[in-house]
Amino acid sequence: MALKKIRLELARTAAAPEGDRRCGYEFIAPLDAQGRLDARAWPHDKSKCTVRRFWANQDDEHGIERPFRVTVARPLLQVTRARSSATG
Repeated sequence: MALKKIRLELARTAAAPEGDRRCGYEFIAPLDAQGRLDARAWPHDKSKCTVRRFWANQDDEHGIERPFRVTVARPLLQVTRARSSATG
């Protein structure tokens, strides 16, 4: 298992036709050998698996990841957020 930092940035929308690098999510998660999220490895390092929501002109939000499955073949990610204040 390898923990990796994954960054998702806002894609193109009507409000942001070119996308926006200042808006998105960044999380630490275990990946398997194929580079996919590894739900089986998550319990071993769950305290290190975190998520940060960043959005232009808003305080960052930080939380923890909680993987779950909708079906056996389709792992998804649930995020529990804890609001944090900006520290400057």
